[in-house]
Amino acid sequence: MNIQLTADQISRASFENDPMNTCCKENDCVDEYDRIAADVAEYLETGATLKDALAEATTNGFTTARIFQRASQSLNRRLAG
Repeated sequence: MNIQLTADQISRASFENDPMNTCCKENDCVDEYDRIAADVAEYLETGATLKDALAEATTNGFTTARIFQRASQSLNRRLAG
């Protein structure tokens, strides 16, 4: 079963969790993760699992494997709750 989340929910969870350590909360950059969240939501709509959607979106949004892995795992835990 795939989780149905909106881009707004994903972006908010990402902002609150800040898996990339961008200091978005400290700098009040509430839209820091909007682009990646929109990609995740789009992948989910096509039937991707949350894990795969996060992997695809963060791979496209961030370039290093270490960053991708940490962000994907952190967001997966946060969103799957």
